[in-house]
Amino acid sequence: MCPQLVDFDADGHMDLVAGTFDGAAFLVRGSERGYQPFERIRDVEGRQVQLSSFWNYETESWDDAERGPAGAPNPADHMISTAAVDWDGDGDLDLVLGAKKGRLYVQRNVGTRTEPVYSGVSEPILTSIGDVDASASAATQVRTSEHLTVPGGCTAPRVVDWNGDGLFDLVCGSFGGGVFAYLNRGTRQEPAFGVPIALLYNTVDRTPRGGAAHSGPERGTYADAVDYDGDGDLDLLVGGYLEVTPEPRALTPEQEARVAEVTERIRALEKRIDQIVRDGVIEENGDLDDATNAAVQEVLVELQPLQDELDRSIPQVGERARVFFFERL
Repeated sequence: MCPQLVDFDADGHMDLVAGTFDGAAFLVRGSERGYQPFERIRDVEGRQVQLSSFWNYETESWDDAERGPAGAPNPADHMISTAAVDWDGDGDLDLVLGAKKGRLYVQRNVGTRTEPVYSGVSEPILTSIGDVDASASAATQVRTSEHLTVPGGCTAPRVVDWNGDGLFDLVCGSFGGGVFAYLNRGTRQEPAFGVPIALLYNTVDRTPRGGAAHSGPERGTYADAVDYDGDGDLDLLVGGYLEVTPEPRALTPEQEARVAEVTERIRALEKRIDQIVRDGVIEENGDLDDATNAAVQEVLVELQPLQDELDRSIPQVGERARVFFFERL
């Protein structure tokens, strides 16, 4: 989930708009008293705004619903992100919907700027066909169109005028790594997008995964375009996953003794937890009863600091979520 701050209903307060894992679009309204409880964004028929696949809370299973244009096939896409933008220049906010597999759609606002209501039809966003290229000139090579699909899957689209031409563009992070820009070659009323421009390539292509160097995010990239350093142009603030292997180091005899001591204490605490569970009460649903759970939690409070100390003492391959800043040159 990657929420967007936007004045959704033009009341002068910033709201939060987000897509979530269950496939629906949500709104958290801002007010003078702070943020209000979340609500589902609805279409003209009162249904939640979504693509096709969604989590059905009543049946506790994945389900499908038709949201494609009439007569057009509807891919089994699962929406996980959304962004509000005046897509067609009519003065109200439409919704860009991002699917996990990478395809982007738009649902148009058939209500007003102050009372948004959505069409219920998810229109595919198109892009010109071509290879991913790191040069902006590649975006002008328009030949024919296909459904805009972010390489590696789309974490979240961001709406921003990347090249300063007065038209909004799309900047998208990728589950596969990298950040891609789709430049708008159309008009305010009819957006049209070129081939993806790779603003940031997947760093796995440059550095072996799990290496000691912190070379940048490898996958799961979320990007925001901001003037980070106040120099008048847009930079990228990128969050993502990086797997690193700390450089091996020799332990002193004192450190080795401490590691052995901590390891022994951890094993003893783990055995205590096993004994508590064996002697405790397990309810019909498979959960521990309150008393047994409380006893386990008490031991975990003692166990966790020891485990943290051991992790710091012995270098391991570990995945870390990190934020990286990339300056636009």
